[in-house]
Amino acid sequence: MKTTLKLLFALIISVSLLQVSCKKDDDEKEEESAKIATVTTTAVTNIQPTTCTTGGNITDDGNAEISMRGVCYSRTELLPTLADNDGLTTNGSGSGAFTAMPSGLLNGSVYYVRAYATNSQGTGYGEVLLFTTVGK
Repeated sequence: MKTTLKLLFALIISVSLLQVSCKKDDDEKEEESAKIATVTTTAVTNIQPTTCTTGGNITDDGNAEISMRGVCYSRTELLPTLADNDGLTTNGSGSGAFTAMPSGLLNGSVYYVRAYATNSQGTGYGEVLLFTTVGK
C-alpha cells in the first residue's frame, strides 16, 4: 500500500511539473509573438523646392515580415499617418535602412515627415521631423 501511495504521489508531482513546463513554453511563445515594428526617421537632406531626401530604419520588425515601408508627410498634420497625410512614399519591404525621396512638394512650405513600417500587426511610425522646402 505504501509503495502504491509513493508511486501515486510521484505521478502527481511529475504531471504537475510537466504542466508548469508546458506553461513556461507557452509563455515564451507569447513573448515571441508578433508586434508592431520599431522605426526611426532619417534626417531630411538635399532639400529642394519640390523634393528632398529622407527615409528610415526599421530596427525591429516585430517578429513579423515588413510588407510595406516608406515615409508619410503633411503640411498640416503634426503626426502624419498612412490614413492622414499630404503624400507618402512606398519603398519596398523588409527590415533595415531605406531612402525615400518625397516629390511634388510645394516650394517654400513647412512639412512634417516620418518613416513608417507595416507588418501583420499594424503600422509603426518613427519620430516626426520638420523641414521647409527651399523657395524660388
